[in-house]
Amino acid sequence: MNGRRVEVNGVCNHHDLGALGAAFNTRAAARQLEILKEMGCNAIRTSHNPPAPELVDLCDKMGFLIQVEFLIPGESAKKRTTIMFYSMHGTWKT
Repeated sequence: MNGRRVEVNGVCNHHDLGALGAAFNTRAAARQLEILKEMGCNAIRTSHNPPAPELVDLCDKMGFLIQVEFLIPGESAKKRTTIMFYSMHGTWKT
């Protein structure tokens, strides 16, 4: 990435926060990312739905790569489109 080799150690992450539910909670998401970072994770793949913008911001601030998965309306799950976003020095690239 940006001229450097980066080993990706990622997880698939559904949008809910377990027992807290699907409504976004910034502190709970930050804590989840802190735990993942302690485990050596540096990348998140969102699953099936676009993530909350706050999650994308947290990933950026905490140094995570994020792969946003979304389904195109009217297409089957097999025809999903994936876009990779990443940030270095505050600049988003696709």
